[in-house]
Amino acid sequence: MKLTKAFIFLIILFNLFLSCTSYKHKLFKGKATLEEARINAIIDFSSKYYKRHSSFLIYNCSDKTQNIFCFGFVINDNKEVIDTLFKIGEYNRYFPNDFLEYNDKLFVWNDENKVYNRKTIEALQRFDKIDSINYKIQIGEISHEQVLSSLVIDHSLKTVYYFICKNDIIKYKSIKSLLILKPDEYPNLECD
Repeated sequence: MKLTKAFIFLIILFNLFLSCTSYKHKLFKGKATLEEARINAIIDFSSKYYKRHSSFLIYNCSDKTQNIFCFGFVINDNKEVIDTLFKIGEYNRYFPNDFLEYNDKLFVWNDENKVYNRKTIEALQRFDKIDSINYKIQIGEISHEQVLSSLVIDHSLKTVYYFICKNDIIKYKSIKSLLILKPDEYPNLECD
């Protein structure tokens, strides 16, 4: 009986260990692109942080003079606002134009080298993240005051920053912060 309990305990412990580390084999390794570094950050983030939320905005905080990629992950509880000026095939820096769905979560970002496409819009719609509030204001259906009162801002939620070595993206560090970090506040990574 003792041997059986010990064996079961070891199996449970082994499974726990595997479930905690199993995502690591999915990570890109070595020197990589910005896109591959972002995917690594998404994979790691989705296994560690904010499990009850389903939508996140990622912004690129990389400083071109440093040898690291930097991404900030923010919970995206609000909807993306479109208006009559929004057009598929054009670029607007205030609206996400790329995405990745991973582990039933939506990660969106703005890529300055891409224009808006239908796939990004459809992903935002699947997660109920599009609102036509500006259009409703323009036609007088609602007022600016009504819009401001409907925004959700939870100041207790922190941004999660990822700092990833450009020449070996398996080397990284994540930090949760209520403050916006400046490049001189980034952690030192051993990025040979």
